[in-house]
Amino acid sequence: MFRNSRRLAFFVFFVAASLCFTLAAWSQTATGSILGTVTDGTGAAVPNVAITIKSLATGTTRSMTSRGHSRENGSLSTVPKARWSTSVRSCR
Repeated sequence: MFRNSRRLAFFVFFVAASLCFTLAAWSQTATGSILGTVTDGTGAAVPNVAITIKSLATGTTRSMTSRGHSRENGSLSTVPKARWSTSVRSCR
């Protein structure tokens, strides 16, 4: 009986530890997101602004155009973690 109790305790510990390490591994990602609002001098959201980011390591570029919402009028998702430069220009 004692031997089976030890096996059961070891099994429960192993499953709990495996679950903890698996959840920690899932929480790590290699990408991120850039969110923001393009505003003018008065603080109003500005639509139709071209936003381009460029990876300093690879030269890869990603672009988007801002919308005219007052909250978060632009976003780029699944951006690989790296150093990026940013450029903004009007599309009018």
